Amino acid sequence: MLRSRAVTVCVCTFLFSTVCGGAGAPPEFPGGPAWGGRSTVATADGTWERFFIEGKGGDAKVVVASSADMGKSWSKPKALGTIGGDGWGGCAAIVTPKGEVHLFMTKGRWVGEGKAPAINRFIDIWYTKSSDGRTKWTTPKPVFEGYVGALCNGAHLKSGRMILPFAMMIGGRAAGPPVGRNETIVLYSDDDGGTWTMAPARLVAPVPENYNGSSEGACEPSVVQLKDGRVYMLMRTQTGFLYESWSDDGVKWSDAKQSQFSSSTGPPYLIRLKDDRVALFWNDCEMPPRVEGAGVYGGRDALHAAIADPELKKWVGFREIYLDPTRNTTPPKAGDRGTAYPDAVLTADGRIGVSSGQGGRRAVMIVDPAWLYETSRASAFADGLDSWCVYKGVGPAKGWWRDRTQGSQLIDHPDKPDAKSLHIRRPDDKDPDGATWNFPLGRSGTLTTRVKVNPNSRGGVIALADRFFDPSDATCDAKAMFLLPLDQLSAGGWHDVELKWDVAARTCVVSIDAKPGPSLSMANETATGIAYVRFRSTAPSVDAAGFLIESVKAVSIP
Repeated sequence: MLRSRAVTVCVCTFLFSTVCGGAGAPPEFPGGPAWGGRSTVATADGTWERFFIEGKGGDAKVVVASSADMGKSWSKPKALGTIGGDGWGGCAAIVTPKGEVHLFMTKGRWVGEGKAPAINRFIDIWYTKSSDGRTKWTTPKPVFEGYVGALCNGAHLKSGRMILPFAMMIGGRAAGPPVGRNETIVLYSDDDGGTWTMAPARLVAPVPENYNGSSEGACEPSVVQLKDGRVYMLMRTQTGFLYESWSDDGVKWSDAKQSQFSSSTGPPYLIRLKDDRVALFWNDCEMPPRVEGAGVYGGRDALHAAIADPELKKWVGFREIYLDPTRNTTPPKAGDRGTAYPDAVLTADGRIGVSSGQGGRRAVMIVDPAWLYETSRASAFADGLDSWCVYKGVGPAKGWWRDRTQGSQLIDHPDKPDAKSLHIRRPDDKDPDGATWNFPLGRSGTLTTRVKVNPNSRGGVIALADRFFDPSDATCDAKAMFLLPLDQLSAGGWHDVELKWDVAARTCVVSIDAKPGPSLSMANETATGIAYVRFRSTAPSVDAAGFLIESVKAVSIP
């Protein structure tokens, strides 16, 4: 039997008001060690506890580590019991209203000498649960045999039923059209984990031809039960969106359909706050295209957060909470990287702790829900390029790798001492420079920017979009909602440019130096609103002049 010390019931005190107004603090980074997996939970006093597996072979143990300072520091792992064996992987945890933990662990299994997934190589799910205030643990046992992807989160429903969604790989099926080789399924238990049954639903999503990424299909799902009892699921797909499914009981699920959430190729994480609002963490990014037919990494440079009312009638925010700190530099030539794979846990003071990232980029951040309701943001580069993405791809792609370099550069402001401006141009035969910046989502709103087109500049554009685009990817101009060519501005002086958009009216009214400019029609549909501006040089050849950005400000109406 696995044993641990007694802990208090896991009911996280949540003091945040349901009032949506008021300023919130931007994400904080406590600087402590980040974690992987989805098995970090909170106790009544605000302590975080993380369950994981440590060691190999006969020394493999289930352990728990705790943090009393929201991830700044962690205790030495305490062994709960020896489980032995090799091939143990990530964990996911469900906490009951009484504070007991139900822990799911992945474990590799091989049949013969082959390595074909779901044929002779498997990743099973094992399970253990606590009792008596987490002082006793059952002997781990397998509850699913097959090949599963990364576990996200499960849920303890109000009915007492527990559910664990995950992706099951179908042996022998190709990774590619029409639906990939994965189907999302759900295990459920009505007897406190005594037995687990597979729900009949098999949720799938289409896989496009020639996708720039791993064409696995619907996978890595996250679930949350709403205040009204319904259960909501979001899944990673290769369609450019997360897919969603609904259930009244956790067993019968609607067919998976495209949600409103754009996404590249990363999993979501849903969490319900103590006041029944729901927060979502995911990569609201556009996957870049292949380069001359070769696949290339992308779509994980920014992690986003949004928040909704208890019935999910309206989502707001869509804000970057974490940018890959190495996004503008040469990437490693192998392995995953970026900001993907979030895990979330509530804090005692009403905020949300998030750990996310891969390839040495993993970080812990504390997110204030109030900050997701803010409706304005501004930048005049006082913090440098911390809130901007200015990279561009360089050279050929090979083995899902392509080099990167910084494009747009901060330079001394030509007219204001001690100020900076962003220089966007095409200094060589590489792709033209670009720059991407995020602000609170708005169905309507106003973006103002101060721009100087230098003499002999060879062109540029301002694009308003609903998601993150690679800064210098020219194909993304055609996917923006509104696009303003800079040939509307005379060269040589500074111009105050205002773009007032309205998604419902499908228009964006432009003014230049307080005088009417062109009225832009919405070029592409959006289910959400506008949350990004992208400046990009369109110079067809070398352009040393380019244009300058002094400042930008957005005021949104969700």
